[in-house]
Amino acid sequence: MSVRLAVVVTSRGGLSFAPRCLESIRWQQEVVATQLVYVDDASDYTHGERRRLRDLVDTAGGTLLCNEKRRWQVGSIARAMARINDPGAIVCLVDGDDWLLPHAFRTVAKAYGDPQIAMTWGNTLVDFRPFQDPQSSYFGPDKRTVNTPYADEIWNHRLFRQDGFRCFHLRTFRRWLWDFIHPKDLSLPSGEPFRGSGDSALMFPMLELLADPKHACFIDEPIYVYRLHGDQVHHLDKAGQREGLEALRSRMPPYAPLNRGLLASLLRENR
Repeated sequence: MSVRLAVVVTSRGGLSFAPRCLESIRWQQEVVATQLVYVDDASDYTHGERRRLRDLVDTAGGTLLCNEKRRWQVGSIARAMARINDPGAIVCLVDGDDWLLPHAFRTVAKAYGDPQIAMTWGNTLVDFRPFQDPQSSYFGPDKRTVNTPYADEIWNHRLFRQDGFRCFHLRTFRRWLWDFIHPKDLSLPSGEPFRGSGDSALMFPMLELLADPKHACFIDEPIYVYRLHGDQVHHLDKAGQREGLEALRSRMPPYAPLNRGLLASLLRENR
């Protein structure tokens, strides 16, 4: 298939997970990534560990960017996006502790075979190892809507911020869509970075900009393995996650829909 995929991997302290993550990008069937950017978020690595990570990324044909100070997820993604110049590229966001099933890119490419599609999200499998004992606590009220599509009522009234968060992995979007998110909205109103809700800070504006379900696709077939473990931000900074969601839902205004003529032009010209 003729498709241009740019993969952005973000991670902190994920060296032990990097081999499986990067191998899963390399082993994709039929459709391969045309660009890979791996951003390490100021991990406390030794020189040898940093070199090991660089070797892994080099072997995968990617570019390694190492943050000198914490940028968190959104800041790390923003740094990677500056390296992706093709406006029509399909950007795939992968967490560095997770991995892809072999048909992931092929499935994404099939979704973008519809010329009206500008973003997708999907369904995941969960790998609990080695986090077995408290696993049930992960699936609280805030996880009841993930891996599901938005109802027509939500689209019609653009109530994405009031609805439960649904845009789980694998998240993808056309590169040009990123350019309509204002840089100030990649931080909390206080100027502090989003810590545990960076995915919401990206997906809510994109949904609002597109404003029509014909431009967004929920991929029901699992193509992504989400690794559940005790060192995730979800477990270490629950307060930061709540703060981010509260700001997005009550203090940060929704985006106006893109002009339909402009949107049609972007979809037509950047394939």
